[in-house]
Amino acid sequence: MKVYLITGQQNVQVMFRKIDAVSSDKFGLLIMANLWGATKEDLVKFANDKSGRLQVVPEPSFDANGMQSNLKSQEQRRYWAGFHQVLRDYLARPNETDKLAESYQRLFTERLDRFAVGEWATISVVSFMRTHMAECAIISLVGPRILELNPGFCQLLWDFDEISLSLVWGLPRWMNRQAWEKRDRYRAACARYLEAAWAGFDPAGAEADSDWEPNFGSRFARELAKWMRESNFSVETSAGIVAITAIAG
Repeated sequence: MKVYLITGQQNVQVMFRKIDAVSSDKFGLLIMANLWGATKEDLVKFANDKSGRLQVVPEPSFDANGMQSNLKSQEQRRYWAGFHQVLRDYLARPNETDKLAESYQRLFTERLDRFAVGEWATISVVSFMRTHMAECAIISLVGPRILELNPGFCQLLWDFDEISLSLVWGLPRWMNRQAWEKRDRYRAACARYLEAAWAGFDPAGAEADSDWEPNFGSRFARELAKWMRESNFSVETSAGIVAITAIAG
């Protein structure tokens, strides 16, 4: 695999635009394969999607529903665009990030209240961030179920954090076995969360369009789960998307 070093702000920006000469899709597919642990069938969906992922309006050969006019099949869905639309609509917009920030602030304030006012306590700053702060952020994003179902979940997250970069470049499992095992344990915990969230969620209930509810957590996590289900992604791929895109991100 040839590797090129690109320097300069304008040159780097070009790498993330829609141009024929270069594409960042290959790196995206590496992340999907090695970090998400996406199945080959789901990787093909992204690899074959040539509809254009950076614009809301599809290419001329695609209809308003994101399907090719002459090939209206599941394989022709706009997977790249659908993924980025969820990120844009429910994570990148200021009003959505404000809701996440408010939820986190409330949870973190409650966590700080556990420490008695006027009493000294000696804590490890790193440990405090990796447990109390991380748990509040996780609950804000995906709700409390994932911590209840997976005791020690934060440790799984930080174990994964240590080896994530080594996975991107795709060393085979037999050369990097410990890293793959850490990824798989972390992803399995996220799969348990997804299964429990769908089991407890009522699509027709009062909380179906709420900003936060206890099964999926934030609306971003819920809309991401809906998109994955509508795209017919496997359990393995869906767990990887939650593990990397939502929680680790």
